[in-house]
Amino acid sequence: DDTLELPTNFPNDPLVAEYQYQFLPVGDGTSKSGANILKAWDIVRAQSKLSTVSVGVIDTGINMSHEDLQKNINYTRAYNVFTKGRDVTDLIGHGTLVAGIIAATANNGIGIAGVADAVSGIVSVIPVKVFTDSGETYTDKVIKGLSYLDRLVERGTADDLRVINMSVGMRGRSYENPDNALYRAVNHLTDKHGVLVVGAGGNGDENNNATTEPMYPSDYDACLSVTALTQTGANAYFSDYNLSKDISAPGMSIEGPFIDGNSSYKFNHGTSFAAPIASGVAALMLAVNPSLSPAEIIDIIKDTAADIPDRTINDWCDRSGSAGALDAGRALQEALIREGTFVPSKPSSSSNRDHSKLPNIPGALDDPNNYGDLDNSGDPNTPGDSDENIARIQGKTLSQTGDETNLISLVSIATIAALVVLLARSKTRSS
Repeated sequence: DDTLELPTNFPNDPLVAEYQYQFLPVGDGTSKSGANILKAWDIVRAQSKLSTVSVGVIDTGINMSHEDLQKNINYTRAYNVFTKGRDVTDLIGHGTLVAGIIAATANNGIGIAGVADAVSGIVSVIPVKVFTDSGETYTDKVIKGLSYLDRLVERGTADDLRVINMSVGMRGRSYENPDNALYRAVNHLTDKHGVLVVGAGGNGDENNNATTEPMYPSDYDACLSVTALTQTGANAYFSDYNLSKDISAPGMSIEGPFIDGNSSYKFNHGTSFAAPIASGVAALMLAVNPSLSPAEIIDIIKDTAADIPDRTINDWCDRSGSAGALDAGRALQEALIREGTFVPSKPSSSSNRDHSKLPNIPGALDDPNNYGDLDNSGDPNTPGDSDENIARIQGKTLSQTGDETNLISLVSIATIAALVVLLARSKTRSS
């Protein structure tokens, strides 16, 4: 029987008891092992003052009519990088799952409960669609999505945006030669606006074997890189590992809203679905202590991690940078008492900004389509920022199509942009 034995203060959403084991305490490897979300909720609910937090979700869009999402999705700030409009309809399902794991409405008696919905109204999701309806994207589209969120903060229209979930990634770059445009976009949001970028750590090779190959953006130093655990708390067989990973969270059979109707749900596997659990926890930490910087959030999450009971199952614990299993309860306890150093910058209006003093990165310019020269040297004739890569989406290989001259990236004018992968394993159940 997979039904969980629940405390009386568990949310009343019907799929929680059967599938959302992330709410359980971190286990010892002999039974269901979660991320101690319920303990974190108790801490949040005990506070007399909470800050609102917006979480950006860079993904395939969202099912905007889903019964479990409408309350906590900020549709007025939603953005589609292809149409430059608010229609972020999700035809893949990946972004809908991710958004629901973070912020599905809790205690509404339907579906699931989002990790961050401990108290109604404190956390909302801003969906940004960067994938085509066939599941393809390139690094320039991802950067456009980051740039859009950067502008929201710059202009004060989403000054509570403090977390961005990126359950996407690309390979093909070394640690010594990362994609510099993407790197700068992430660092700008982190350094200037105190935004924590949470990345999915990677799902192994085409044969589902875990690898140590870098995955970006998750393996950038500024990001919280999340690997996946099984339902008993062991390292998932497909989950990548290297010294750039930071934390591990449940990533097998994670339930979320889906796109097969407005009351559909599905579970899936992957670091794609471990990352939003960590994003939701980070949002709760900021709700109780908005003075925390991204680096301080990462430190707290790592310092409070639990051991992974994995020695007889997988042998890569000592070769991974992951500090262990995410323990949301302990992380919230520490967040309450940690003295943060983040001081919000005053939003600047487009009328008084001196562009000559702004860094040449996405988000610094008023024109959302003007990204400047974003290759290594600033010279548009110098190749530098993107390799051509074939992406995998849910275990299938995508083929490059069309004239290569149409795939030229704004990231690097002289080179073809890298395709970006959705970090999910194949879908297994519809409920």
